[in-house]
Amino acid sequence: MGTHTARHRRSRPRVWALLAGAVLLAAAATTATAAPATKLALASGRIHYQLSGTTKGTMVLSWIQSGIKFRQEMKMPATVPQAGSGTRPISVSTWTLSDGKNVYTLNPMVEKQVLRMKVLRTGPQANNVAAGLGGMFGQAFDPAKAKRVGKGKVLGRTCEISDLDTARVWVWQGLPLRIETKPSAPGPVMKMLATKVETAPKLSPALFKVPAGYQVRDFDPNAAMHGGMSPGGPPPRR
Repeated sequence: MGTHTARHRRSRPRVWALLAGAVLLAAAATTATAAPATKLALASGRIHYQLSGTTKGTMVLSWIQSGIKFRQEMKMPATVPQAGSGTRPISVSTWTLSDGKNVYTLNPMVEKQVLRMKVLRTGPQANNVAAGLGGMFGQAFDPAKAKRVGKGKVLGRTCEISDLDTARVWVWQGLPLRIETKPSAPGPVMKMLATKVETAPKLSPALFKVPAGYQVRDFDPNAAMHGGMSPGGPPPRR
């Protein structure tokens, strides 16, 4: 019993690391003051990415309304404890979406459970969700904080290449098509490369809404670090 419990505890960081990756777009952009809303040059689009390095898998980023509403889908390998001893590999899929007001992330370890991160526009926990992808990426790749090192192409598209403190990014029309963390940076090594760019896909508005029948729980990144998570309710009525 003790061995199984210890093994279960060791698996938790992997689960939460996966979940953290799914809310990266929202949580990583958290700052003391929310960024102003900035529309992307493309009214709608979809980019497919391949993830490699410490984190492996695939990601698809879709948006409408010039990035105010967006959806991120991820599929990644993981391991879980198995009866007896050891672990077994599984494939975990999850998604994150923003309806322009809140961010919802599917909890891949609980059937039909969605974690909701509320938009806070002011205060020490303000975040940039309301700014949409344009505002979030604009702040993450702020020219004032980056060093321009030249231009390069990804999928035939000319990108501005910039060096940040922890990564080098290839940005096209405000969108990252390639990201490589620096070997000297703290944390895991990650590479993200666009494999397909769609500039005018037909995207259903339903992609940016929580489906009916899902339990919604409020997610506080700070409380989650200590195992806290407040219960929520059904998705907001539309």
